[in-house]
Order: sequence, then structure tokens, then C-alpha cells
Amino acid sequence: MCDRRPGGRTDPSDDTRPDDRNIGPEERTALEGACRTDTSDASTETGPDELHDALANARRRRLLSYLMARSDEAIPFDEVVDAVCGREWPGDGAATHRERVAVDLHHVHLPMLADLGVVTLDPAAETVEYERCPPLETLLAASGGVEEATGSDPER
Repeated sequence: MCDRRPGGRTDPSDDTRPDDRNIGPEERTALEGACRTDTSDASTETGPDELHDALANARRRRLLSYLMARSDEAIPFDEVVDAVCGREWPGDGAATHRERVAVDLHHVHLPMLADLGVVTLDPAAETVEYERCPPLETLLAASGGVEEATGSDPER
């Protein structure tokens, strides 16, 4: 699994989350790998539920797809926003929705992924860096990747 940073969900007895008994053998094999991140608490790991949660939102899948493609570098936050906007709102629609997407990424999606140890945020430099997570990459590919932008609300 992906090592987690402190502050995320770590209680294995949390029965509000679906269990992973119904996942297939391919997914189970994919989820057995470990994501190595720089964390002070190596005893906490991201489990299958958290990996699935990370992919449960279309905007987050688009964000992860973009970050995975540029995994060898820290990317300025503005570039990340522009890339996600361009994927969701092709053409002139991106500029109209840019502020909403920036707020959503800053306050919802990037903090969640940082808590999972999948991205590193540098507030001083205003950059985002993807931390390789093979199980998450496998799940994204198995889920069919990122659907085409429709110009409709991607949060639905």
C-alpha cells in the first residue's frame, strides 16, 4: 500500500468504509505493492479503500492522470489548474471555470492526495509533485483511465 502521512484515516476498525473482500485477484495483487513516500510515520499505510476513494472523483482522476504523466518534476500549481481545466472544459470553457477548479484542487483534492502520501505539496514554491504509487496507477488504468471531457460539470 501507499505509506500515509499522519492525519489521515488510519483506524482499520472503521466499518463505515466498504471492505475489500469483493475485489478481484488482479486488483488484490495490484494493491499488495507499496508506495514509498517520505513520511515520519512509516507504520501507517494507505489501504485499498483509500486508494479507491482517491479515484472516486472524476476531477481527481484527471488530476492524477496529469501528475502521473509528469512524475519526475515539481509542477507549479497554476500549471496543474490549467491542465485540469483544459481536460474538463475544452476550448473557451476552461477560463470561465478556472477559479472554481483552483479552489477545489487547493482545498479538497490536493490535501486528500497529500494525506494519502500520493503527492507532495510545497506551499512556499506553490508546486505539486506526484510520488510514485504503482497500486494507484494500476487501479487508474484498470478503471478505464480518465473519461473524455464533456464540458458539463465534472463533479457529478
